[in-house]
Amino acid sequence: MSHANMKELLADARKREYGVPNFWGSSIEMLLGQIKGAEELRAPLSLCYCSGQYPDMPLEIGIKLILSVADYAKVPVMTILGENVATCIRAMELGLGAVMYDGSYLPYEENVSNTREVVREAARRGVAVEAELGAVGGSAAEWGRAGDYKSIHADPEQVADFLARTGVNALAISFANRHGLYRGETKLDFELVRRIQQRTDIPLVMHGASDLPDEMYPKIVA
Repeated sequence: MSHANMKELLADARKREYGVPNFWGSSIEMLLGQIKGAEELRAPLSLCYCSGQYPDMPLEIGIKLILSVADYAKVPVMTILGENVATCIRAMELGLGAVMYDGSYLPYEENVSNTREVVREAARRGVAVEAELGAVGGSAAEWGRAGDYKSIHADPEQVADFLARTGVNALAISFANRHGLYRGETKLDFELVRRIQQRTDIPLVMHGASDLPDEMYPKIVA
């Protein structure tokens, strides 16, 4: 199965009203389990190389690993990496189909500037780009530490300006979602999601979707 194109896969997901899960692809055991589950369900998925999970694995090996698994899978598989500007560019050179640049904790104008740099490099290589507005708290790399990093809700008023100036293909937003384990009652701000959705036609992405009650996922996808 050839690698899935982010823009085409997420456009199909929106049209047919399903969600595309993104899993860490940081070890062969994780990858084989994820692919087996996706094939049993006949569902497309996204695999992400995460250096924070396995810092001893060189970027070059980790990316080749998820690319090899994407070739092996019998379902569409998108490959992506989320890091800083330099690492995003290196990931493109190594053949990833998409990158995620997160400048959400930076001042707004710096986030715009850095994201534009990644988009320029990606356009030369035919690579899709995801970026982030607002900042998702918690830690994806250290389970149990969710809450150490403050969440900042995405500002709907910035969405149109950000997209017009950057040209990204997907937008991750912060709406009370958190990386790692959730603590206490989870109150995702779906009204904020709707307000942002009214301002853009590009797919929205949720980070921090682990550790939620099963019944929440259909509502999140909708």
